[in-house]
Amino acid sequence: MPVSYKTDIISKYCGGLGKQFAGVVCEFYIQLTGLCKLLEMEIFASIFSKGRCKPHDFVRSAVKINLKKYEDIIQSSDLKSDVKSIAFIVCNNLKNSRLKTGFNLSTLLGYIQRSAYNEVLKVVIKSGSLARGQCGNCISLSVMKPYICQNGGSLIDGNRNSYFQKVRKINDKSCELFEKKKHH
Repeated sequence: MPVSYKTDIISKYCGGLGKQFAGVVCEFYIQLTGLCKLLEMEIFASIFSKGRCKPHDFVRSAVKINLKKYEDIIQSSDLKSDVKSIAFIVCNNLKNSRLKTGFNLSTLLGYIQRSAYNEVLKVVIKSGSLARGQCGNCISLSVMKPYICQNGGSLIDGNRNSYFQKVRKINDKSCELFEKKKHH
């Protein structure tokens, strides 16, 4: 089944399919291999300045998508300025990077999306909106296998801890009223 140029981003931007580029192939695109000379030979700064795929737009879009995931917990009143500032940070971080394999637009977009996700997560954690690394397992579990509950003195709703001296999985949630481990 043929792939539509609307879904094939390499054909659209590099191969020139569609109305935007009117069939004109990008000067850095190697049609035989489907690779980009800029990505193969240069750092990302060159594709940000010379590439017709406009990675800045992809960065802004990726940041916006990732920021929307956290819009319910973010306390910021101006989401547009957050998108611009995080996109600026991501672009600056990417400009001195380069790909080691997969020198095509799809690989670059995956790299951009991952970088945007990481930066958005950093910003959300730094703002205090999201607690970092709370795994949820109980601090009363033994450190080594087998993981055994060691908290027998506490009462849960007037009853003794039913898990006292029983084997638990390391990723089991802690009981209500018991403290959870926090990893930072």
